[in-house]
Formats: sequence, structure tokens, C-alpha cells
Amino acid sequence: HLQILPEQLGTLRRDLYQLLGQQQINSSRNLIQYTSEVARLLEVRARLKSSATIMEFVSAAANGLDDYSSYLTADQLREVYSQIEGNFVGLGVELKAAEGALLIVHVIPGSPAERAGIKAQDRIVAVDGKSTAEMSTDEAASMLTGAEGTWVRVTAY
Repeated sequence: HLQILPEQLGTLRRDLYQLLGQQQINSSRNLIQYTSEVARLLEVRARLKSSATIMEFVSAAANGLDDYSSYLTADQLREVYSQIEGNFVGLGVELKAAEGALLIVHVIPGSPAERAGIKAQDRIVAVDGKSTAEMSTDEAASMLTGAEGTWVRVTAY
């Protein structure tokens, strides 16, 4: 996460634009150099890990290839393969992040969630006793998915 005061953000943004304006990115060598300079600047000025900046560049490049390409983390790729192979199942809900909770947008008819009485617009506030406010949406979704027949404790209202 960025560790920078709001009043410093404008200066940092200006410095990043200035750095971009000084570069001619016409080769892979120039791109690598520019990416490294941006990562170094963000690490020094905002305490953002260089690896996070580099991953953002990689993700943007993959997403920009076409409408069907995107970068997946190792966990995201495992999830895709699990869904393809049918090894893992979930609660049967569609989720989105909402102010320290996970908002249930849709409950699949006949799903474990429906059988447990979970309804659309309910909010999941904890999974196995861990607050959803302390985890990413991907982490929460991963905790809500498991091998068929396994159990998870969900706190919702």
C-alpha cells in the first residue's frame, strides 16, 4: 500500500509525469529502464515495493494485448484450473466488496448458500472467524471455496 500523505500525492504524480516526458520508449531496453526508474521513485517516495510496481506494469501490458488476455497471480490461476477441473466448489453466491464486508449480489438457486438461508444484499462480515474487513476480496473468495463436502463458517447479516 502507498504510504504517502494526500498533499504529497500531487507532487509525486507530477514527478512521475515529468519522468515519463523525459523518456523515449522505443525499445525493450528503454521500457525496462523506465519501469525500473518508476519503481525506484515509488519505493523511495511512497514506500511502495518495487515488485508491486513491476507487477502493475506486467498486468497492464497483458490486459492491453486484447479483450481476452489478462495477467493472473498464481492463486488466481489455481482457481481457474480448479473451476475447469471441477475440484472445488463454493457457496453459490456472486460477491462484491462493500465497506469492510462482502456484499452478496446474487444467490444461485439450489446452492449451499440458498439452503443456509443467505439472501441477496446480505453482507458477509467474517469467514471462519476472520473479519472480511482485514482481507482482500480474492482472499475471502478463496476462503469460501473448497473441496466438495468441506465446511466453512460464514458470519452474515
